[in-house]
Amino acid sequence: DVFIYAVSEDVWSLLPMYIETYTEEQMGCLLWSTLYMWGIEPSEWPKYMHGEDPSTIDPTDWECTPSLAVQDPIMLDGGKKARVVIRDDVYWSDGVKLTARDVQFTFNTCTLNLAAKNSGYGDFVSQIKDVEYVNETCVDFILKYAIPMSDLKSVLSNDWGGGRIMPLHKLGKYMDHPGGMRTDPSNYDFGTPSSWLPVTGPYKMVECVPGDHMTFVRNPDYFGYDLGWGPHVNNFIIKWVPDPATRLIALEKNEIDFGEYPTGPVSKFKELMVGHPNIRVSQYLYPATNAIWFNLDHPDLSNRYLRLAIA
Repeated sequence: DVFIYAVSEDVWSLLPMYIETYTEEQMGCLLWSTLYMWGIEPSEWPKYMHGEDPSTIDPTDWECTPSLAVQDPIMLDGGKKARVVIRDDVYWSDGVKLTARDVQFTFNTCTLNLAAKNSGYGDFVSQIKDVEYVNETCVDFILKYAIPMSDLKSVLSNDWGGGRIMPLHKLGKYMDHPGGMRTDPSNYDFGTPSSWLPVTGPYKMVECVPGDHMTFVRNPDYFGYDLGWGPHVNNFIIKWVPDPATRLIALEKNEIDFGEYPTGPVSKFKELMVGHPNIRVSQYLYPATNAIWFNLDHPDLSNRYLRLAIA
């Protein structure tokens, strides 16, 4: 009843608005919820669970569904206002009820306020102007232009640096100076559980040893249980295994259940796909881009045509 997830990157911040690494993102996924979330349509799960031919995987297999929200946004004012109704049965792990005030605080103070210095500011501010409180279970997102529904839900599903709802009753003291959240103990005190924030996600963190492991247990107050979401494993461990080749060996030896970015020759993975008794390997298309960074002060790299040639 334990799932061990091996990671390569560090954790510098505990608060999700300061995400800089994939390990921090994985931690945030376990602890806090967004208004909407990306998932796979249940009828298409077998493609991803059993490693079918990647040519059968279609982008339409994915859907963006309500999480803390109860339904799709209600578009008003010609599409420049989006009304989002949130669940009335969500509680923080310290027993305090989540309300629209938490949503308003998260976006206006933590996400859209440049002073907060969050890592996802640019992903939200280009589309969202402000969030207005309507009532305890409803907010209005004031938009900068009429955003297509699919784009808006995608933005509100973004967990990188701003989309995860934060507790007003714990961080509201920073409303007038949001930059102070970065130095709050809830962001950097890895060894003191009493300083950590309450959560709404499927797990609670109970131990954090940077550079070695983090331990999470099921959050008994998670609202997703009533929706049949799980989780179905009681204990989740994020374990640091910095060397990619070592992660592959750990997978083969059953020392870990998932190895992030294991490295080996293609022939090795093909061998594992067909012959290993306890490892499931699947190949799929991953839509992403990776930036190439150039030093524009360099005498050669300052030449645009050289940069284009490299790119």
